[in-house]
Amino acid sequence: MQKSGIINSVALLGLLVCGTVNASVTFDGPVTEIDGRTGPQYTGPGSKDVLIRRRPWTKDEHNLLLQNIYIHDALNQKGIDIGATGNPDGSVWTYDNITVRNYDNVRDLRTIGGLHIDGVRISGAGNTIIHKTNVTLDDVWIHDGGTLPVNIQDGNYGTILVNKLEIDGNALNQFQVAMINTGHTDTIILENSPGVHLAIMGRPGSIGTVIVRNSPGATVGDVQVYGFRSGVKIIYDNSAGGITIPAPITDSSGGSSTTSGGTTTTSGNGGIIIPAPTSFPGGGVGVTSLPSGPFDGGGVSVGSAAAVGSAVPEPSSLGLLAVAGAFLARRRKAA
Repeated sequence: MQKSGIINSVALLGLLVCGTVNASVTFDGPVTEIDGRTGPQYTGPGSKDVLIRRRPWTKDEHNLLLQNIYIHDALNQKGIDIGATGNPDGSVWTYDNITVRNYDNVRDLRTIGGLHIDGVRISGAGNTIIHKTNVTLDDVWIHDGGTLPVNIQDGNYGTILVNKLEIDGNALNQFQVAMINTGHTDTIILENSPGVHLAIMGRPGSIGTVIVRNSPGATVGDVQVYGFRSGVKIIYDNSAGGITIPAPITDSSGGSSTTSGGTTTTSGNGGIIIPAPTSFPGGGVGVTSLPSGPFDGGGVSVGSAAAVGSAVPEPSSLGLLAVAGAFLARRRKAA
């Protein structure tokens, strides 16, 4: 009986410790726990490189909901990877709505140099899809690992809504949205996410507006790629009421910044002349005609997804990490 009591006490202690790990994420249903130390491991190309992978298997799959997920102690594996499906007839299936909520990812580490891993990665099919995908990330904590925490790229997105995002203790602490070679995003809303750093990377005109609400210390950077920036309009809303976008006042450098009633709107690119998106090298589609550099090969070519139900190939993001990391480090130092 005494031995049994000790075992039960140890088990209870383990549950309490687990509860403290998840202190910043509120689970409101049965939890899917994945211990990365168990199950198939990544041993090289062709082995298991993602713990949760989702993409549409039929044209009738329109909505995806992933919730109450706890991933910990993974090694050289992505946490969640959500993508598109390419078909031999050239059609591509993507979700209309993607929601990831109540997600805790801790100690997802990388030991292989050059290997790209994400806490959560969402990708689409670039400019080939007419309908838009809406994305919601709600109550997500990526911490104490070696991943790129949040990576959304190369799709046709309507609204990307991110609420209660926490990123800390990682090799690179940022949320990244990239439409460099293909894809478009209308609006990104980052709310209730203090201190989060959002890196925007895109062709001129490929990303419309970023709205930051109730997120003290959060920053947004329009990172220069191939000498261009997206030209995204950035609104920091610190007011108690609704958001109003005042008419921008253009300064002599070609950029603009206006503050009114707790709302700051910035636009322009500090004097950089941005050509029309169609004049961007490669026309915004594919990668073969792009100039060499750290982003070469970073786009999605849906045409190469020839096998039945094959996933749209993943872009390389190592160049993105190098540039965005340095950019945000400079912003934080300046602040």
